Amino acid sequence: MRELLTEFTDEYILKAETSQVGKDERRIINNPICYLFIGDQSLPALKAIYKMNQRKWANHEGIIYIHAYLEETWQEKNVYSFKAVDEYEAGKRIRPSIYERFYQDESKLIEYNQLLRRVNVHFSELGVMFNSFQKIHLSMVTSIVDPLTILSAELTILLENSCQELFTMHYLDAFCLVEERGIVEDNAAFGISFLEEIKVLQGEEYVFTADIHVTKDKIRMPVTRCSGRLFDLVYILSDKDERGLFAPNGMAKNYEIISTIVMMKNKLVSEHQHFTGNESYNNVQFSKNSQNDEGNPVFVTAGFSKVSRPNKAIAIHVLYYFYQYLIKVIRERTTKMETDAILHLLELDELSIERKTESILPTEDMLKEMLVLMPTSTTFSQVKMQTLKEAEDIFFGQSARLFFTENYETFLNGDRQFAGKQQLKQLLSKRVVEQPGYGVYTAYQWTDDSMIQRLLKIKAGYVNQIARQTVELETVYEELGINQKFKKNLFSEKTTTRQFISHFLLKIYRLKWQILKNRLNVNTVNMYIDVLETSHQEFEKQIKTLEILENNLREQAEQVITGYQSKINQNIPEYYQRVVELILRDIVETRSIESFFDESNLGNYSLSLNNGTFLSRILTMCHRMIFESARLDHTFEDEVLARGNIMVSYGDPEVLTKEELFSEIYQLLNKDSACQIHLLEYNQKHRYEENYYFGDYESSFIQFALSKDSNLPYRHGCIHEKRTSGIEKLHLMGGFLMEDLRFYQSNYRYYEKYQENGFEFHRDAASITP
Repeated sequence: MRELLTEFTDEYILKAETSQVGKDERRIINNPICYLFIGDQSLPALKAIYKMNQRKWANHEGIIYIHAYLEETWQEKNVYSFKAVDEYEAGKRIRPSIYERFYQDESKLIEYNQLLRRVNVHFSELGVMFNSFQKIHLSMVTSIVDPLTILSAELTILLENSCQELFTMHYLDAFCLVEERGIVEDNAAFGISFLEEIKVLQGEEYVFTADIHVTKDKIRMPVTRCSGRLFDLVYILSDKDERGLFAPNGMAKNYEIISTIVMMKNKLVSEHQHFTGNESYNNVQFSKNSQNDEGNPVFVTAGFSKVSRPNKAIAIHVLYYFYQYLIKVIRERTTKMETDAILHLLELDELSIERKTESILPTEDMLKEMLVLMPTSTTFSQVKMQTLKEAEDIFFGQSARLFFTENYETFLNGDRQFAGKQQLKQLLSKRVVEQPGYGVYTAYQWTDDSMIQRLLKIKAGYVNQIARQTVELETVYEELGINQKFKKNLFSEKTTTRQFISHFLLKIYRLKWQILKNRLNVNTVNMYIDVLETSHQEFEKQIKTLEILENNLREQAEQVITGYQSKINQNIPEYYQRVVELILRDIVETRSIESFFDESNLGNYSLSLNNGTFLSRILTMCHRMIFESARLDHTFEDEVLARGNIMVSYGDPEVLTKEELFSEIYQLLNKDSACQIHLLEYNQKHRYEENYYFGDYESSFIQFALSKDSNLPYRHGCIHEKRTSGIEKLHLMGGFLMEDLRFYQSNYRYYEKYQENGFEFHRDAASITP
């Protein structure tokens, strides 16, 4: 169930963010993009960024992802995986061991080069998805502690070299992820070793030459890169922000930063999206302004924040109130009917029970077949002073009783009872559960204790009859033969004897037949009671399933808003309960309440409960009936204002104004967009910043925010896109040195001491010598 609900909320969020009618435009990427994820520890980033891009980018199918790994990768469309080495030394030499094995294993060089050729072919096939095919943007993403980072230069330069065969221009960025929470000493030392190497890669004098372009025929070709820094920009992103605080879901925020930066640099911008006075992002200018006067390698970072309509909370609450209404309607549709009518419908009344018994039990007339039994040679004169019981024993011994047992009492066995149970279950199903006007709730009520009590009353009547008939049978058995009234033949003892036998057998066994019939009636009632009790429990389970679902939805609705404190997220239950009620009222007025039970909607909810499609139908109905309603089609600002004032009466001084709302949104965006790196501020000599909002440039809030930012000493602008679900903000900061990182300063000692204790981190000393 939770999986279905997650799928439902994800689908709603996607629709809310991508619908072209009053909602958000999906972003269109202008030119090809290729991500290179290095190391097993970059796998969470790969999965998160892939899914994020897939949800937000209209032409995501044209994006390529490469994952270089050691042990674990991910299979997905447009993800190319490359196992860098098959064997390597663990422990103190893991990094240089990986480097050596990569160069020594010619098959790996061939495999990677062939993979890059397939990537180029794929890009050529996908080129029609982009407005421009002249340039490509390459992004290397890795965790700094992953040992495979020792191959960052080789893997990246080979990718760059391959793309130059297809594209006129390329941009190459690196995103280095630092997860400081819970980091241990050896991982810290590995992280510093990579940061040392990245400083070299970003030096203006860095050159690369190696015979690592190997064809499938094992022909080696040199790959040379002229002097200059390898990456245009190196972003360092930590789970600890510039205030020294671990951000909630800090790494998840970093993944969103990577996706947003790559999108911003490659987004298709049409003519109507240019606005006079708006500062758009310029990668060359940002890179140039981030450099320092000394020419040392500098690095950049970013912060990201968003204030959006709480789509998940909205989806859960809307579904909860919609479901709550449907369950109320289902309960109210439970059919009220007189008990006698229910008994007749289910064939549980006395007439139906007796018909059932008579259809099973051989008729009373068939008792005459007992007259063919061979009696002893005893005559009436010899037994006329005996009781009828004694006379039966004298004439037939056990044969008469055995005949009755084998031909009549055998119908009391369980097989016939089982058949009766199945028949009643089928009646319950076809005449109640499967009937649109009845259903499970009706079946539950019609099998409750009141119905059981009525059947017990019917049963008591049969039991009383059996008691009376048993007493009567005992009395008959004690009667003397001489007192019996039957036709006697004065001239023939044999004829008289035959007439006497016929008389007393039929007299006794007709009475036994009546007792047997009532015993069968009692058994049938017991069987029906058992079926009703069992069915009642089954129906109760189904109803509890409905109630459990309602409780789960309520719990999720309460949980999803836990911790919401700002005005932007307040009054979600109150507002959306009212909205759902209004939408449902419109539906009932225009289509009637029975439309909920059309086959295209809920249909027969009892059947869908049994076949497991009930929740799916509810979710589909909610999407179609509620989320597609115009009552939910509001801009972000209008929805927040309406929701914020839902509990306020007209003229109340507590009403939330648009100015107050904008101020709170602005403050939240500023607070949450702190850069994702902790620096030694007193040590940092150069700091360059830019801020960009993502939203409708012409919207009231964007104009409000840009006006507020106009007094700040950094470049700011808006990446225009039709967004009505919320506002995003990207904070870029560059110009700091590696030595400005608190992580670097705090953990460099481990890097040194681990080397003194036999750890090797680099391929050779030259790899960290500028």
